[in-house]
Amino acid sequence: MLNFRRVTRIAQAICEPLRQTRPALDLAQQGQAGVGAHVGAVKPEQDRLTVKG
Repeated sequence: MLNFRRVTRIAQAICEPLRQTRPALDLAQQGQAGVGAHVGAVKPEQDRLTVKG
């Protein structure tokens, strides 16, 4: 039968990768927002440079 200490260690081992994944997801989402802002700034410049003819 599992004792409380062993169950606690198993639960911590399962949760540890989730704690490490969360900051990575946050950083990825921040990066996407930054890229979106950059594309929004570049797009009008590209439209201005488009040759119409």
